Amino acid sequence: MLISLRFTQTYSSTALVDLHKVEYIMNIGAHLSVGGGISNAAKEAGKLKINCLQIFSGSPRSWNNNVINKEEIDKFKYLTKKYNIDFVYIHSKYLINIGSNNPKVVQSSIDSLIFDLNLAKKINARGVIFHPHPRFNQKIIVNSIKKILDETPKGSSLILENSAQDKIKTIGKIIKNVKNDRVKFCLDTAHAFQSGYDLSKEKGIKQLIKDIRTYIQLDKWDVIHANDSKTEFGSKHDVHALVGQGNIGKLPYLILTNHPYSSHLPFVLETPAFKENEMQKIKEIKNLRSFGGKKLNADFFQQNTLTVAKQLLGKAIVVKNKNKLLIGEINETEAYKGEEDKACHASKGKTKRTLTMYGSAGKLYVYLVYGMYYCLNIVTEKKNYPSAVLLRGIKPIYGIKNMADGPGKLTKILEINKKHNELDITTNNDIYLLDIGIKTEKIKKAKRIGVDYAKEWAEKKWRYVAEKR
Repeated sequence: MLISLRFTQTYSSTALVDLHKVEYIMNIGAHLSVGGGISNAAKEAGKLKINCLQIFSGSPRSWNNNVINKEEIDKFKYLTKKYNIDFVYIHSKYLINIGSNNPKVVQSSIDSLIFDLNLAKKINARGVIFHPHPRFNQKIIVNSIKKILDETPKGSSLILENSAQDKIKTIGKIIKNVKNDRVKFCLDTAHAFQSGYDLSKEKGIKQLIKDIRTYIQLDKWDVIHANDSKTEFGSKHDVHALVGQGNIGKLPYLILTNHPYSSHLPFVLETPAFKENEMQKIKEIKNLRSFGGKKLNADFFQQNTLTVAKQLLGKAIVVKNKNKLLIGEINETEAYKGEEDKACHASKGKTKRTLTMYGSAGKLYVYLVYGMYYCLNIVTEKKNYPSAVLLRGIKPIYGIKNMADGPGKLTKILEINKKHNELDITTNNDIYLLDIGIKTEKIKKAKRIGVDYAKEWAEKKWRYVAEKR
């Protein structure tokens, strides 16, 4: 079942790393129990402060379709509205196999999916997620789906989920042959890993996204099951693990929750924690949320410039450009602080060039040097106190081949230029910074580079380099 949320959380700890507000902009989901009625699942979603929910309509291991009375349906709808649960999904029975060579199994599967789609319409669910088992008879599968869609109301989708045995291409073939806008796609990360996409590595994630775009098409991609895998890469064997604690790791969740193709989608947890107590469920939600990163807000950049320069080490810079995603870990910065700092551009006062530095914290200050290279700075502290942190180096995380060991190389790799000057990275969705949980234990302090003209100010050790962890 699925849960989705969008909120700002403030940390008040006196530790340096916590002296800022962070914003989570993610849709996170989980499968919740309908024991005692579907309204109980909505009630629990409210307690967990989530706004998207996936449920079974009844027992997933029985062909019996339990009729849900109008009172329970109305109560469910009332609670989903009360708790701002905007997205609801139904997961089909485990018994479903619409491509079986056994006509009785096919008919029972069709009847069950018709029942669930009718219920989805009544409770305002987005659709029904099921496993089509594409390795079975594809002609029977396609004809079964067409029949199901013909006999159910429009407004809810039939959502095909990939399995541990099949690549994305096989799902795409079914969707293509059905030719109906109501047919959508659900990606399960554990199943993808088990079927042969190594999501623990950048190459595997890129191949997965490429295959979805090629064989499924992005407008069909409706939801993600965020599961780790207990079994090895390519095992073809489906056993879920807690996110970040299986063989997949954290990387795909950082990428998928920030990628322009998938960041808007709901992420559904189906891990073992959701069979346990409430505290374990909260912990699992928190873990997935943290893997996607915490967006740095204005309060972070309003701190002392030297503090910001040190705390930026280990943070990730995210750049989205024409549906391309670039993520790098910041490993070198320089601080420039006020008009009194003779190495700072603002030492000569407010000019057309330095106007941005006098503005709001969190804005980019981008300028050209030597007529060739752009330098990327982030404005810090309060308005009218011209300070900024120069980003000097990044390590590749995604979409970047080589380490950038200089400000000119950094902007070239991240495709940043003068047009980005004054952009506010605390509100922008195409360029922003994330706390991804990397703690920099050792920081080397050194003199700033290329500021010999600043006399005694050139001696300030305001350059910070993250040493190897």
